[in-house]
Amino acid sequence: MNRSFLLLCSLLLPSLAAGQEQSRYLEGAVPLRDGRVVFAREVAAPGLSRESIFPRVEQMAADRFARQEGSGVVYASEEDGVVICRGREYLVFARRALVLDRALVDYQVTYACDNGKCTMEVTRLRYFYGEEKPERYLAEEWITDEHAYDKKRGRLFKGNDKFRAKTIDLVDGLAKLLEENLSALPATRVPTVPAREGFQRLLPSEINGNVIGMLMNGSLSLLVDGEEVATRWGGIGYALDRPVVYCFTTAPVTTARYALTWRAAGQWTGFYKEVVFECRPLLRRQLSADDLADESLDREHPLPCLQVGEITAAWVR
Repeated sequence: MNRSFLLLCSLLLPSLAAGQEQSRYLEGAVPLRDGRVVFAREVAAPGLSRESIFPRVEQMAADRFARQEGSGVVYASEEDGVVICRGREYLVFARRALVLDRALVDYQVTYACDNGKCTMEVTRLRYFYGEEKPERYLAEEWITDEHAYDKKRGRLFKGNDKFRAKTIDLVDGLAKLLEENLSALPATRVPTVPAREGFQRLLPSEINGNVIGMLMNGSLSLLVDGEEVATRWGGIGYALDRPVVYCFTTAPVTTARYALTWRAAGQWTGFYKEVVFECRPLLRRQLSADDLADESLDREHPLPCLQVGEITAAWVR
């Protein structure tokens, strides 16, 4: 192969790569839905339940949209699995000595969490351009194919191009952040939860009343593969980025799922008579005397196994 051909290739390859990169901003790059600009990205999270995904997305959104005044989480519903945020930040087009070319963009992001995935939508994009008397531009009138793309020449119009490219970069960055946060979660099996007759299903956060008083005035039973396992004490909390229930058992639970049931004692007058927690094991530890800060516990009770489980469903009546 002659040297002149190799030299030609070395000159052409960077420009070809740049052309491929620029193509992501061209025709069809800005989607419309019912006449409105809507960027939608679906991030898969195989094996993760909605209950596992939601708190991570809510925390990610709170951190991401705390960067700029006027940004933040405006709505979050664990029951619906939805987080809505307002974004307000600068798109910087050029930064040089004595020159700062930028626009303030205001937009909405909606995260919809579901079993095995989270869908992100970026909508209501508005731009404010100019430092002293900023002019307002709507995305629908500025970055769509109709207004920003020259079909005859196959290129973007000068002026609109920088808004379009930086907006697409912003959306891609938000999608990448979501993907990174969900990939950091440990995989869990999405439970198929059959209805329990006579019970109402609640989210863990919806359980009412004095939980400590409830646990003190009732009994706990642990059901593993249809067999009852001896248990005592217990509690409800939030750990390892998910709602959990813990108890102490005489032997560790090694099955994929189990149920922990609380039943009220006769004198209890609280909200519920019975609560069933369906769980997936997260942590188990056989305690030893070295684990006890109060040495008297070793004499009063046989040393049990600490069992912590993620609540996959809660049923009450």
